[in-house]
Formats: sequence, C-alpha cells, structure tokens
Amino acid sequence: MQLGRDLGIDKKNAWFVLHRIRETFFPNQKPQVKDGLFHVDETFIGGKNKNRHAHKKIENSQGRSLEGKTAVFGVMQTGGEMFAVKVPDTKTETLKPIIEALIE
Repeated sequence: MQLGRDLGIDKKNAWFVLHRIRETFFPNQKPQVKDGLFHVDETFIGGKNKNRHAHKKIENSQGRSLEGKTAVFGVMQTGGEMFAVKVPDTKTETLKPIIEALIE
C-alpha cells in the first residue's frame, strides 16, 4: 500500500511493480543446500468448484477433484527456511530432483 501511495498508483499496479523489483534484485533466489531435519509436502491451490462463478466452474469436478487447481510443493527445514515452488504434477520424477537440489 505504501509503494502505491508513494508512486501515486493503485494497489494492484503497486503489487505488480513490487514483484518486478524483487525479481530484478533477487533472481532465482533459493535457499542454501543444508542438512538436518526437513518437512516436505504438496498442496493444491484453487478453491472449491461450488464457490466459483458459473462461467469458471468445471463440469464433473465435484468432491476432491484436482482439475482447475495448481500444485505447489514445499520444503521446510525444522526451525529454518521454507522453499515453495509451483510444480506441474506431484509425481516422484518431478519432486525428487527438487528435494535433492535443496538437501544434502
């Protein structure tokens, strides 16, 4: 909100500008490779189908359907940093290289 007030733009444009600034100064920022105890998990972001507008609803996707949702995978060191990334799927072939790159 402060950036928007300082630049004289609305909060939506300020949010966009802020993310471009972060990408410029901190490209591909990843946590250091570490050892210790880690927790890994994935989740699906996208909300319930019944809460969507009529034109955005997906046919035959009642219950725990993953259609129309985005998979996010996270690795967190106990008492330390957390790293999360959008992944195309939650298959072992996709997640294992991410884990191996972050953990010794």
